[in-house]
Amino acid sequence: MEAVPWTVTAFKQRRRDTWKAIRIWLLLLCIGTAGFWVPFYFERTKGKVDIVHGGLAATMLDSCMGLAIHSTLGKGVGSTTLEFKISFVRPITPETGLIKAEGTVMNRRRRVGTAEGRLTDTKGRLLVHETTTCLIFES
Repeated sequence: MEAVPWTVTAFKQRRRDTWKAIRIWLLLLCIGTAGFWVPFYFERTKGKVDIVHGGLAATMLDSCMGLAIHSTLGKGVGSTTLEFKISFVRPITPETGLIKAEGTVMNRRRRVGTAEGRLTDTKGRLLVHETTTCLIFES
């Protein structure tokens, strides 16, 4: 797969605050695929019942799938999420450790792209999966 270094720079500039807050470590970026590791700081991210808040998982996957879609675009073209569907399979607890987010483009046309994403733990167990539809536009 072909690497796209300008995409990482452009995407990181727009997502800097989110990435800094979540402490995302970029792992992989190729055309149509993105992945990163995130260490959860449990006390800062837990919900009401001692599991990581679902919104954090949604944010991670939205960013990862958005980056995968963005990696297929040329300069001067952007994208934004139109909708997503998320399914929580396992809880993310303090014992879960590092979380790996992977996003892959399923289909991209001129105006709309779709992608799927997965959150897994270090043992490869599926924690969360998600699909998204993104609008593609001239920026």
